[in-house]
Amino acid sequence: GLFMLIGSLIDLYCYYTKASFKGTGIRILLCFSFMSNFKKFANTKTSSDTLSCLNGIRFLCMSWVILGHTYLVLNFQIFLGLEKVRDYAKDFGFQAVINASVAVDTFFCIAGMLVCYVTIKLVKIQGRPFNITVYILHRLWRILPVYFFVILFMPMSGLVGSGPIWYDTTHKYLKACEDNWWTNLLFINNFYHATDMCIPQSWYIACDFQLYVAALLILIPLLRWPKVGLSMCGAGILASILYS
Repeated sequence: GLFMLIGSLIDLYCYYTKASFKGTGIRILLCFSFMSNFKKFANTKTSSDTLSCLNGIRFLCMSWVILGHTYLVLNFQIFLGLEKVRDYAKDFGFQAVINASVAVDTFFCIAGMLVCYVTIKLVKIQGRPFNITVYILHRLWRILPVYFFVILFMPMSGLVGSGPIWYDTTHKYLKACEDNWWTNLLFINNFYHATDMCIPQSWYIACDFQLYVAALLILIPLLRWPKVGLSMCGAGILASILYS
C-alpha cells in the first residue's frame, strides 16, 4: 500500500510537471503506481497479431470454473431438503456444474497453443535463437516470486480470521504447508503428497509447469523439422481423443 501511494504521487508529479526520472529506484516505485497500472488494465487496444478470440474462450471457461467452484464449496447441509441434493445430479442443466472440471483443460490447451505460437513467431519470423535454458528460466521468473510469497504467507493466514469452524477448516492446510511447502517450489505437489498439498489450488500451477516443459517434445521438432512436429501434434491429439 505504501509503495502504491508513493508510486502514484510520483506518477502524478511527472504527469503535471512533464518531468521524467531515470533512476532505478524511482522507476521501480512507478511500477506500483495506481494510475499507470489502471491505464494498462483498462486499455483494450490489441496488436494485429493478437489472437483476440482467446479472450472470449477465457471468459466463458472462467465463468464455468467459477460456477463449478461455487457449488463445490457450498455446504448443502445448511439447507432444508438435503435428500434432494442427489436429484440435482440427474438434472440436465446441472451437468454444467458436475462437469465443470473439464473447463480447466481448456486453459491447458490455450497455454500450449500460445507457447507454440509465440515461440515460433520469435524464432521463425523475428529470427531469435531458441534457448532451452532461457525458455525454462523465463517461466520460473514469472511464477516463483509471487508463488514463493504466497507460500511464505500461508503460516500466517491462520491469524487473519476466526470463528467456530475456522481452526478445523484452516489447520489441515497450514499443517500441509509446514510439511510439504518444498513440493510446491519443485512443482511436484500434484503427485507427491498430493493428499496433503500446500495450497490445494496450486495443483494447476504444477501441471502447467510440467506441461510447459513437456511442450519441448513438440516445440523442438516444430522448429527444426516442421513436418515431424506437425505429425507428432496430430498423433498426440488423436491419442488424447481415443484415451478420453
